[in-house]
Amino acid sequence: MKTKIIYILLALAVTLTSCNANGPSSESSSDNGVTPETPVETPMSTPIDTPTETPTDTPTETPVQTPEETPAETPPEDESTLGNVNYSDEFTSGLNFLLNADENTYSVSKYTGMDKDVVIPKIYKGCYVTSIGPSAFSGRGYLESVTIPDSITSIGDRAFSGCSSITDIAIPDSVTSIGYMAFYSCISLTGISLPDNITSIGSDAFLECSKLQYNEYDNAYYLGNAENPYLALITTKNDRITSCNINSATKIIACKAFISHSKITAIDIPNGVKFIGESAFNGCSSLESITIPDGVTNIGSHMFNDCSKLTNINLPESITNIGNYAFSGCSSLTSITIPGGVTSIGDYALEGCSLLESITIPDGVTSIGAYAFEKCSSLTAINVNENNTCYKSIDGVLYSKDGKTLILYPSGKVAVEFIIPDAVTVIENNAFYRCLSLTSIAMSDGVTTIGNYAFSGCSSLTSITISDGVTTIGNSVFSGCSSLTSITIPDGVTSIGDSAFSWCSSLTSITIPDGVTSIGNEAFFGCSLLTSITIPDGVTSIGGSAFRGCSLLTSITIPGGVTTIGDSMFRECSSLTSITIPEGVMSIGKFAFGNCTSLESIAIPDSVTSIADSAFNACSKLKKITFSENSQLTSIGSAAFRNCTSLESITIPGGVKKIGDVALAGCTSLNAVYYGGDESKWNSVGKKAGVKSSQIYYYSETEPTETDGKYWHYVDGVPTAW
Repeated sequence: MKTKIIYILLALAVTLTSCNANGPSSESSSDNGVTPETPVETPMSTPIDTPTETPTDTPTETPVQTPEETPAETPPEDESTLGNVNYSDEFTSGLNFLLNADENTYSVSKYTGMDKDVVIPKIYKGCYVTSIGPSAFSGRGYLESVTIPDSITSIGDRAFSGCSSITDIAIPDSVTSIGYMAFYSCISLTGISLPDNITSIGSDAFLECSKLQYNEYDNAYYLGNAENPYLALITTKNDRITSCNINSATKIIACKAFISHSKITAIDIPNGVKFIGESAFNGCSSLESITIPDGVTNIGSHMFNDCSKLTNINLPESITNIGNYAFSGCSSLTSITIPGGVTSIGDYALEGCSLLESITIPDGVTSIGAYAFEKCSSLTAINVNENNTCYKSIDGVLYSKDGKTLILYPSGKVAVEFIIPDAVTVIENNAFYRCLSLTSIAMSDGVTTIGNYAFSGCSSLTSITISDGVTTIGNSVFSGCSSLTSITIPDGVTSIGDSAFSWCSSLTSITIPDGVTSIGNEAFFGCSLLTSITIPDGVTSIGGSAFRGCSLLTSITIPGGVTTIGDSMFRECSSLTSITIPEGVMSIGKFAFGNCTSLESIAIPDSVTSIADSAFNACSKLKKITFSENSQLTSIGSAAFRNCTSLESITIPGGVKKIGDVALAGCTSLNAVYYGGDESKWNSVGKKAGVKSSQIYYYSETEPTETDGKYWHYVDGVPTAW
């Protein structure tokens, strides 16, 4: 009796900790809501019997019975099934399950069996199975049929992709969403019935289903069911159609349905449509106007991207989201009203709407994505509803509600001067991007952060004062400020980002503070009037192409802490006559000094181990390259000194193990290559260097006695022929 009581208590505890008995919640997660930390082992074909009484004090598992031993019999759905961790409907062996994030439902995560016909259970371990996860049956070419229970609400991305033997599939009424490429390349699939409750179909869901039979109406192909064969417009007859009369019974326009239909000028969307997929009208470059019916809640990503003739669009109040690139490239759009229910505007949402003059942000918007209004060159004002809790507008300039972040100054404003308010501490990325009219910007000392590209492309800007509180000059902050002649960088700055001052083609001088430790890639690329620059001793990192194209720069000193001369760092510095490379530099990058046509001589320190491809290519005045006796050089890249037409001699250390093809080709003045090894080693290492054997001298400590060949040695550190 005592044993029985203990066992009952243990069984009760298991039941209480199992899934609750309320069935699938209205918030149960879809394919993406699984919990990977809770893998479930592949079950057997029949349900596990509830434990029976055992004669021992410790309960033991009851052996799993096979279908041959126990006929399938599904109990009714009541307390004996739902919530009972030991109960599952009959299902095909090889199905794997994952507990969803709600810990109340399961997803089919993978099928590893070999059966051609698969049955998915409605209930697994006392919980409803509500989704078929991403790629769950992907690539199962032998699979012929799948029975989907009416507990399933979503079919995940690529769920049946490549199931080339499935001919027909019944989707239950419970399913509301079908994911991206869900049935991609199901080449034998001839028919599919979509339930009326479907609310979304992912991109390319039925792509490459070459035998699938569609329902045709006007210029489009549809899928649906017996009651409504025109439920979902999947695609059109071809991308050359000029019009399409959408069936009045249609509820869904699938992703990419009209993509790149460049000849279509107008589309009348029926009032019954509730879902329009991503990129549905992407590239409809002749589309001039369109009305979205009430009930549609989402303007998906790229929906009207590059609809370059779209001048007018009516958005219903039901819209809550405007996706990434939704209206990007709508260069004829002059106005748009954002509905009051919208809460988010995606990245690049209205990018390139070059005729858009003003826009009003409703009170419910809590998120505006990056570059949402980039290249809106006619935009003069961004207005914000006064009840908005996240944003506000002052004179058409967009700020955070507290005024501490300046988010965007409209690039179409015609003012030439602007004073940043004292409350501002952060200037957001791209805040003044391509504000072509501004000549002067004043910044208060309260600013501590300047975002990437903040003043990029302000081609009329001649002066700006950077706040002393700024510690970083970010990427491309002043890139393309072609009228900027001088700028003072505050002492507190420690890093200069990639392309920070690139193409500041009027900048003649700049002082880099002592606290700076790093200079990014292309930081001063194209500063063609820059004649001098002092790099402080604390700099340890200089990026590739940092000074490329500084064609008036005559000299520069590289600090001792720098260990790498990056790719193209001084490329096309055509006035550079001399440069000192410090001991400690270990590598010289590709084209590091390429086309430095005034450079006459250079000493390579002992620490350098590699010279990359084309490092000194086309240095046409370079006469002398010096390596010391203790050089650690091991590698010279292809074309490293190619077309150095004034080069008369070069010493190549004996430790060099690789000389790239045509490393010295085109050096028309070259008369001596002093090589630190013997002839056999040269033939192994430098045979393709592009020099004649008569130009090569081989190293010898003592004066050679043989007369064939040429030899050299050091005299007071200078290479000298015997």
